[in-house]
Amino acid sequence: MSGKVDENGGRLDESPERDAMLDGAEPRKRSPGRLSRATDALGLPCRWAVVLVVLLVLVLALLAAVIALAASWPSAPVEEAVSRCESAHCLSAAAQLQAGAVGDDAMACNTFWEHSCSAWVERNPIPVIDSEWGVTQKMRRSAEERLQRILSTLPYVESPRSYLWKLSALYMGCMDRAAHPDRSDLATKLLGVVSSLGGFEPLGKFERQLWNPGAVIRQLHADHNIDVFFRIGVVADPDNGTNNVLQISPGGFGLRDRGHYFREPDDPVVTAYQRYIQDVLLRIGVTVDSAARFAKNMFHYERRLAEASLDPLERSDPASTPHPQRVTVDWLRKESPQIDWLNILRDVYPAGKVTMETEVVLPDQQYVLEVSKIVSSTATSSMNEYLMWRLVDGYLPYLPEADRAALDVLRSELTGVKRQPPHWLTCTRITRQLLPLAAGALLARDEPSEAREHSQRAATELFQSLQQGLGGALTYSRLVSDRNRAAVLHQISSVDLVCGYPAVLLEDKLLDKVYSELNVMRHNFFDSVQAARRHQRIIEQKAYLVPGQEQELEPLLNGASVSYSQAHHTVVVPDYLLRPPLFEPTYPPPFKYGGLGTRLAEALLAAIKPGSLALAEEETNSTVDGGDTMAHNRETFRRCISAALSMSQLEPQTVARVTTSASDQVLALRLALQTMLAHLEEVGDEQLPGLEDMSAEKVFFSAFGQSMCLHKTEEKSQWDEFTKFKVDGKVKLELTVEQAAPFREVFNCNETHAHVLEGPCGFFV
Repeated sequence: MSGKVDENGGRLDESPERDAMLDGAEPRKRSPGRLSRATDALGLPCRWAVVLVVLLVLVLALLAAVIALAASWPSAPVEEAVSRCESAHCLSAAAQLQAGAVGDDAMACNTFWEHSCSAWVERNPIPVIDSEWGVTQKMRRSAEERLQRILSTLPYVESPRSYLWKLSALYMGCMDRAAHPDRSDLATKLLGVVSSLGGFEPLGKFERQLWNPGAVIRQLHADHNIDVFFRIGVVADPDNGTNNVLQISPGGFGLRDRGHYFREPDDPVVTAYQRYIQDVLLRIGVTVDSAARFAKNMFHYERRLAEASLDPLERSDPASTPHPQRVTVDWLRKESPQIDWLNILRDVYPAGKVTMETEVVLPDQQYVLEVSKIVSSTATSSMNEYLMWRLVDGYLPYLPEADRAALDVLRSELTGVKRQPPHWLTCTRITRQLLPLAAGALLARDEPSEAREHSQRAATELFQSLQQGLGGALTYSRLVSDRNRAAVLHQISSVDLVCGYPAVLLEDKLLDKVYSELNVMRHNFFDSVQAARRHQRIIEQKAYLVPGQEQELEPLLNGASVSYSQAHHTVVVPDYLLRPPLFEPTYPPPFKYGGLGTRLAEALLAAIKPGSLALAEEETNSTVDGGDTMAHNRETFRRCISAALSMSQLEPQTVARVTTSASDQVLALRLALQTMLAHLEEVGDEQLPGLEDMSAEKVFFSAFGQSMCLHKTEEKSQWDEFTKFKVDGKVKLELTVEQAAPFREVFNCNETHAHVLEGPCGFFV
């Protein structure tokens, strides 16, 4: 049997199938594989089935890769839900913030005042009747306009005993004078008072032999509330804040600050004041030569009083001034016998039960001793000239326009006012000055009670958060000794807040009682003014006899700023400041803290000044880590702030006067910012429409900057150099942001910018 052979002659084996066929048997069939069976079932050729399998594997591999990438891909940040304030007030605030800002961040870093206020100043020029104009001044003018509307539309009240009748009668009596612009009360009414007190030497109507200067001094203080030689008042007891005590302090000179009396003889302030005195005397019939001589002599006599008094800076600085001296009336009698202290105090406060043992506080004890010498060495005619001049000068602001023309000229020369206020504004201010509690209550009640209470609650929450923030800063501060820490924290946590008029002061029954002893005459305005000035002494007497009443807060409730009352251990917010653009309950936190919050913080800080803490000296000076003391670090901080102020082109005497308050202003901004950030961590941020790209810190600084906008006449700026104890406007704004380290970060400032210092002054905030 032949077979195939290979190339070497070997036989090649045949397959079994072939062998079977050769043997005559049926060949064995091969079993079909899985792929064959699948292709047969699908009706596909084997080649296409292979392609399908390969594609399926690739799809599965791609799917696995996608899943792996998705698992490893970084997750996108989940945006926190940020609420938006879209109320009308918030929309207005956002628009105001956008419209007020000028320039970019670089401009803010170089001159934050221009960035924040240049647009506002351009839109709000100083009115011709004002010497300064700012955000809060504009708010106060709005309140005056509302009060004028209320006073001019008061409903008719029949009973003259009602405080509303007295309020309306006083205001309308003042307004009636507009119908007689040339009428003079100076020659008729005021000179009649002068005559009843013995006459006036320059007029030749003075009987020297019969005149009793001691009696006149008593009458001027008691019946007319005129300060002659000294000022008498009722103040909080410096040793026991729950009581009130009588106080005798320097007073009795016409210019506001003693420093004006030490200017050069040809200084504009000196010449303007002497010309004012001369013009008034000419008005009452004194000859030109006599009036000129009188004016010069009176300026120098008042200068003697100024020389005898302490500089206000020394008197207000607890570090350089001894504690106010507490003496008895008997001590006054022995040390300064030329003044009849007992009878003067009894006439001023007839129900005060003043005796020789009654205690009196003297902020400037040496002044009392020196003024006694001045009184004893003054000739009778000179004494008469001084006392009668003080009377005329004290009543001049309430006289008709023709009589007070000389006073208007003086104000213009000293402050740069171009025109006097309209008659309605003058009468509104006089009414509020003489009946302040009643006028303020009318203003407060003009706002719906629900809206007023809403504002008060929101402001209270703001204040409480600042209290907690300050307490937290002091709790962990190494600058407060462990011995003092509990007392300091209690001092802060126990501060109360009176936000606008309390409900009790809005009650008609209480207001009727307060003014029950005031007699107002509808058609005799000058006599009504006299009665109202006497009634102010009655109010003081009630505070002396019954301390702690809420009406004692009236001067602060009607004040120009947020203030701290040591007597009541209370921060007081005037009603008119609880309004936009400074505050609104629905404002987001950066606006609240940057506006009203910084002012609340400044008042709160006043509670921890050395004079406000009832701590023993050895406790106040207790050492802390590193040998520092709270007092030492406070003084170090003040010196640092003083150095910063010296770079702002202020006069050295001005720097010395404002350093203490400027230090508190710097700390107040820091405290408000830190408290706001802590608050936002708890409740979250709230955005304003159109300001979504601004951080909360940036909105805070911008709101603060725009709330500080203020500009003055040149004359007013120079006048404030001698009288103010606080910086404001541009100096305050730029000082505080320079001393706030976050400012440079928020506005991306670098070392080339003006508002970047080597390091802010350090303290506990």
